[in-house]
Amino acid sequence: MRFYGRCQDTLYKGARPLIISRSFEYAFLKAKGEFIIALGSDDGLLPWTFEVLDNILARYPDKLMMWDRGQYQWPDYGCGISDRLDFSGVYEYDKIDIGYIDGVDFICNTILNENNMYLLPLCYINSGFRREYISTLLEKTGALWDGPCHDIYTGVVNSCINQKICMIKYPLTIAGMTRKSTGATYNRHLTTLDSIINRNENWKNVNYIGGWARTQMEKMIPHFTTDVSILYHCLLRAAAKKILSQEIITEVVDWKRWFMGLYKLMNKKDLSYERQLRELRYEAKLQGESFLEWFDKNIFTEGLELEEVQDELGGDAKNYVQGVAETCHVVLDASRYGVTNIYEAVKLMEKVSGL
Repeated sequence: MRFYGRCQDTLYKGARPLIISRSFEYAFLKAKGEFIIALGSDDGLLPWTFEVLDNILARYPDKLMMWDRGQYQWPDYGCGISDRLDFSGVYEYDKIDIGYIDGVDFICNTILNENNMYLLPLCYINSGFRREYISTLLEKTGALWDGPCHDIYTGVVNSCINQKICMIKYPLTIAGMTRKSTGATYNRHLTTLDSIINRNENWKNVNYIGGWARTQMEKMIPHFTTDVSILYHCLLRAAAKKILSQEIITEVVDWKRWFMGLYKLMNKKDLSYERQLRELRYEAKLQGESFLEWFDKNIFTEGLELEEVQDELGGDAKNYVQGVAETCHVVLDASRYGVTNIYEAVKLMEKVSGL
């Protein structure tokens, strides 16, 4: 079986960089293998990945498959979590369970707990698909890699259009994050003029837009540079495409919690803070006068107050504790084991896990 095993964060055509969503699309469409896995340049495959997938694909007909993964923050990441390697230690050698996840339930749980967005079938580091699934995406959604962000968008869409999602309960990959990773850069606050200039410069090279334009439903939430904002847009975009039930948006979404959550993610040291606050208020006005009254009382008045603002969490000092939790979750400071890159992180996870 032939696999296509890697997709760089950015592809280049001559001297002109392509935007990231279209880079993934181009790579996927050019892939020749039967099963496609996408990796960023800072991510890693575990040594047994291809052998496990080869065996499972021969026995299961599913076009889309998910699996467990580890997480590694490269030495330069900062924010208190540099060198952190974490993964679950519940697995046994050669004991691989296969289960199924209900797609709609997954979406509802993600609406209620935004952190679940990283567990969605992203067509990226935690999931892969057979080549023919590209046709399914096009047929069901009218587009391939659409929306504000390739991975979160496909995670939402895949959960919407698949009643059951095949889940391999075994680690196959490690998601890596460096300080220059697109996701890390995208979520970082702009607290200096240089950071704004750098973001504008980088925006030409790696951005999420790719021809994407917000639908009317998406305009109910401001487009901030946070993963949570992206998730909300992807959910509303799926509803606008009628692949996510409008009833779920009506019955499950708590708009006050969404607006409060976006506000809590804002930082008064960010030079775009006041613009974001006023944009948030504009979107709140679209929800109606009673909602705007709640917004002004609970968010806007407080948001305009000047106060002493703390630096971003942790700086470069590490704020995590090594060890094994009662749930068998393992957290290591990989630098203590001489790890400086994703390859060495893969080898360390292999050694510690015993798989």
